[in-house]
Amino acid sequence: MGVLEVDSSKLNKAIENDYDAVLRLVTNVGESFKTSLEPVVGTTGTITGLTDSITRMIKDLSSQRTVLTERLTNIEDRYRKQFTALDTMIAGMKETSTYLTQQLAALPGFGSNR
Repeated sequence: MGVLEVDSSKLNKAIENDYDAVLRLVTNVGESFKTSLEPVVGTTGTITGLTDSITRMIKDLSSQRTVLTERLTNIEDRYRKQFTALDTMIAGMKETSTYLTQQLAALPGFGSNR
């Protein structure tokens, strides 16, 4: 990229000789910059559009994260309930097994080698 340099003495001389021409030149250059940059940085420009789009994407991702977190919490709760029910059922089966083993052991002839 180039560098814009202003020769102060030439600028001052041009202003003294034809102030209106210098003013028109600066105004035209300014308008050209504005016209060129408006599609990029203006309120409906590319940067604004991209910023709005990214902001919407962030909000959407945040909403999706919230939904996913809720789903995972619900799944975890369901698995905990299922595990607790299974644990309770196994404990009951162990009690039943112990009871049946005791009852069978009390039967006459059970466990004897005849």
